[in-house]
Amino acid sequence: MISKGRLAVICNEKSGVSKASGKDWKSLTFVVTTDDQYNPNLAFTTSNLVDVVKAIPIGAEVEVEWNPSSREYNGNWYSEFKAWKITQVGGAPRAPLTSDTNGSDLPF
Repeated sequence: MISKGRLAVICNEKSGVSKASGKDWKSLTFVVTTDDQYNPNLAFTTSNLVDVVKAIPIGAEVEVEWNPSSREYNGNWYSEFKAWKITQVGGAPRAPLTSDTNGSDLPF
């Protein structure tokens, strides 16, 4: 699946050592805000794109390719969106609108 939007939040990186293989691992959750009217925020997880996501500035337009995943644990089901590709599209991130110091929103 493909979703487009703005990178809104990069959550804390998690890391550790695999008990099975002894190899280091890291993962990251990030949120993309879409233009959808209902439920515009999508939270994705990734383990192979941590450095790529961290290099993208907040507010940048991105395209995320992902697969849904669900698993059962102790009789409960948990779902997540696993991102396998993220691409920054367009130029610089949108700057927030601010007013000047005298309180007027006019540019002159």
